[in-house]
Amino acid sequence: MSIGKQCSVAASVVTGLLFATVIAAFAHGMNYTLLESPSVTAFQAQFSTGELMSYSPVTIIDPEGEEYQSGLTDRRGRFAFMPEGRGEWRIAVDGGMGHRLTFALEVSNGTVEMMTTTAPQWLYALIGVSLIFNFGFGVAVIRANKKTP
Repeated sequence: MSIGKQCSVAASVVTGLLFATVIAAFAHGMNYTLLESPSVTAFQAQFSTGELMSYSPVTIIDPEGEEYQSGLTDRRGRFAFMPEGRGEWRIAVDGGMGHRLTFALEVSNGTVEMMTTTAPQWLYALIGVSLIFNFGFGVAVIRANKKTP
């Protein structure tokens, strides 16, 4: 097999692995939904596949940066707490195997608002696909330059 064919096969394998990694990363995204409740702040955590984050460890950090509460989500991926005071409350849910959902809620005047700090998952997928195409384009340019005397 010629060097050019070997490079082409290697580039195809690497591109395939990169694409598989992007799909795996996209499949393991996580999100949350605030649940309506008059007296407590509650949310439901789930993977982007729809699988609930059942019995996952949760840590609540108060506006001063201190751990306020910790526990586990229930079997439906839900967790509730009663924030004492105004400010930005940070929540971390450990989904296991390196998956961690973190988000912030702003509490003021008895209301709770979501603070969006992360990019949407489709953007991560688009960046991954772009990297794959750019890698393929780079390989094609290198191969074309080697053929020209």
